Amino acid sequence: MDISGTQQFNSSPQTVWDALHNSATLQSCIPGAQSVAWQGDNLLNATINMPGVGPIGGGTRSLTIQATESTPPSHLKFEIARGPVTAHAVVDLAPNGSGTTLTYTAHATLSGALGLADGLAKPMVENGLNQFFSKLQQQVG
Repeated sequence: MDISGTQQFNSSPQTVWDALHNSATLQSCIPGAQSVAWQGDNLLNATINMPGVGPIGGGTRSLTIQATESTPPSHLKFEIARGPVTAHAVVDLAPNGSGTTLTYTAHATLSGALGLADGLAKPMVENGLNQFFSKLQQQVG
């Protein structure tokens, strides 16, 4: 599953970067997040109430997300591997006048029973991203 897009913010790249590295901000923006905590600069732990996907039931999941590249305040690459999901994503922030253009690309491989629901998962992930970016926009402008 491949997902990509851009988002515009009225704030500087540093402000957006800081928001993406603020545990409380992330927790308030991530749909279903029960807890989100950065452990240093490269490890993010999150507990999220996930919706069901097709025949796969939802529930609370703990995730560890590893930042494998970080160039403040413009570039972040992270990876996640949990059960049937392996994913990596790249987020780039670029100045755009007095604001910021955020560009993201992500690739996820779903295996097992979840792989069978790949067609259902993508619209749910895209909806979650839209909710996340809408809330982040409200917080950072």
